[in-house]
Amino acid sequence: MNDSGYQTWNDNPASLPALESTIFASIENISIAEQLTQPSGEFTIYIAYDTNDGVLR
Repeated sequence: MNDSGYQTWNDNPASLPALESTIFASIENISIAEQLTQPSGEFTIYIAYDTNDGVLR
């Protein structure tokens, strides 16, 4: 998601912009669909993090 709304992904991890940069606590609550304005339906949502080594986890 960006300022223009949800966008499709080209399957290239290098093209993913960081939505937020933060230092994780031992437990993190992550809001996923608070701003969902699309019609109802089935969505696939991916969540990953990078430890600055270029590998998404």
